[in-house]
Amino acid sequence: MKFYPQDWRADEKLRMCSLAARGLWMEMLCLAAKSDRPGFLLLNGRPLDPADLARLVGASEPETARLVGELEQWGVFSRDRHGCIFDRALVRAHVKRALRQIARDMTDDELLATAISWSAARKAVFERDGLRCTYCGSEEGPFEVDHIVPRSRGGSNCPSNLTVACRPCNISKFNHPVEVWLDGR
Repeated sequence: MKFYPQDWRADEKLRMCSLAARGLWMEMLCLAAKSDRPGFLLLNGRPLDPADLARLVGASEPETARLVGELEQWGVFSRDRHGCIFDRALVRAHVKRALRQIARDMTDDELLATAISWSAARKAVFERDGLRCTYCGSEEGPFEVDHIVPRSRGGSNCPSNLTVACRPCNISKFNHPVEVWLDGR
């Protein structure tokens, strides 16, 4: 995880929080960065509740719950549909890295050779990515196959240009390249 002080200082939502809440957020970011699902506050695949978090950071449970509430009040983090806390920026960075790696690992010939019918491509993408949104990490459907680079902008039906997305993410990304969409979120 790279840390950019200018981004930290420029986050107005975070700046509205107390110094104690900002310190807790930094601890939470460190935990989320090394999670099984980068960006999500999980330990051994389980969301951390305030008691777990308090033990990990060495604070009392009431104070931790109060500070998490302060961070949430100002919209510093998001929660998935199961209530798990996640950092939007860490998730975006992880998705961008994964997409760049997929593109780097395939030659142009391999990309052309993997161009297959849409139904077969959908099946291959769901088998590869499972039933989890690549963008927000949601495990609740309905799921759709999304073109990373939209067809209207020259994207193909190659599996390397396809990913699983929940309907809200797919709709909000509509017709934008993933890099542009992620930067604007």
